[in-house]
Amino acid sequence: MAKAATLDAGALARVVTPPKASTTPRAPAQAAPKVETVPVQIRVPAEVAKSIRVGAAMRDQSISDYVAMCVQDWQARNES
Repeated sequence: MAKAATLDAGALARVVTPPKASTTPRAPAQAAPKVETVPVQIRVPAEVAKSIRVGAAMRDQSISDYVAMCVQDWQARNES
């Protein structure tokens, strides 16, 4: 068994820690500058739409970024 400790004012003092909300915020991460975007609407079969969503999710990208990457890759492969 542990030995009994004497209680004095120091042992009974309450430790005050500031809540996390009152601490100074960290600097936000510097994001890459976004290029102005223009909406484009296309119609594709349901299977293609699903594969686009799955591909974007697997690469942790937005659907817009994923489709832009696919188009750029296609253009690079098909330049003559």
